[in-house]
Amino acid sequence: MIRQPHQWLAAMTAVLLLTTSASSWAGSGTGQRASIDESFDANAAELIGVAGHVSIRHHDGHDIRLRAEGPKRWISDLVRRTEAGVLVVNAGSLSGSAINIASGPGARAETRIGSLTITSEGGVAIGGSADDPPEVELYVPTGTPLTVTAAAGEWDIVALKAPLSFELVGGEVRAGAMTSARLSVRGGGEIEIARVDGDLHADIAGSGSITVLAGSVTSLKSSIAGTGSVIVQAPAERAELAVSGVGSIEVQKVRQEPKVRISGLGTVRTGYRP
Repeated sequence: MIRQPHQWLAAMTAVLLLTTSASSWAGSGTGQRASIDESFDANAAELIGVAGHVSIRHHDGHDIRLRAEGPKRWISDLVRRTEAGVLVVNAGSLSGSAINIASGPGARAETRIGSLTITSEGGVAIGGSADDPPEVELYVPTGTPLTVTAAAGEWDIVALKAPLSFELVGGEVRAGAMTSARLSVRGGGEIEIARVDGDLHADIAGSGSITVLAGSVTSLKSSIAGTGSVIVQAPAERAELAVSGVGSIEVQKVRQEPKVRISGLGTVRTGYRP
């Protein structure tokens, strides 16, 4: 049901990554585990501080179904509520550092999201005890808008064909087609979107990467502070692009003359021809 995790290699900057040696609904951590399976009358979803192995999938129903299994304390702290037709799932606020610029064998980063602590060595702890990370599945109808903030771990998102807003603090995200996307990487991590048809915002603070593989972008806004990279393999009608540091932005083609700002040794390629 949940795909088996793979090992994520930490970059020299010790990007916050989430790894485990095994993964299943039963779990194999040292602490007690718990699970939930709930449905909500909602037409949009917002996930806050969710870290672990997360799958967003389609289903034929009109509601939103949430399944989660993880450390007992994490499950008990998981807030679920609906607000004006939006399912809000809150696993806790972000604290700690998502990146440590030290290199070498001593480099270490630690981030805390609610009661969950994640380190760049691949450790996951709940209340100070090592454990396997949470496993989360969210089932939504096609066209459901999704907002995610302070996310970590491995995320697999179906083609929602709806607006996506995603803030990643560590790990990997793979997503299908979206009608618009607002993407952000803080510290480190990788976001890959299959297609965006509409507006696209892509911002990086650190050493992460954002890639859009196809689509037709109306308005593109992208900024990098650090050594990250943004690649948009789709045409954009107009673009505002800014790089501070040694990052890079590459766009297949911008039809109107783009607005570009570079501070440092960064690069911007737009394919624009007057």
